[in-house]
Amino acid sequence: MRITEVKLTKKQRVELEYIEHFDSRPFMQKRSRIILDKADGMPSKKIAERLSCSEHKVNRWVRRYLDRMWPNRPDSTKPALCIITALYSMGRQILRRSPITV
Repeated sequence: MRITEVKLTKKQRVELEYIEHFDSRPFMQKRSRIILDKADGMPSKKIAERLSCSEHKVNRWVRRYLDRMWPNRPDSTKPALCIITALYSMGRQILRRSPITV
């Protein structure tokens, strides 16, 4: 199944942008960028070319993201995967963290 559209709330976009720019793991940065580009309406093929990965990989990560965010949607294909759970929980923790005081 091909995913044609992804809609993000402002909070979701901020979390993904934060992960893209500040996470030290390149695979997390790439996965965040995939979701952001798809939400901006970019075709999967163009995202794949831009990020040097396969179109299948782009569609897989978009599908996993959607399954995590909206698990009961009618076209849901798989249960949430742990990497997507980690992506979101990490983003939320970073945003909620207060400065460390000594």
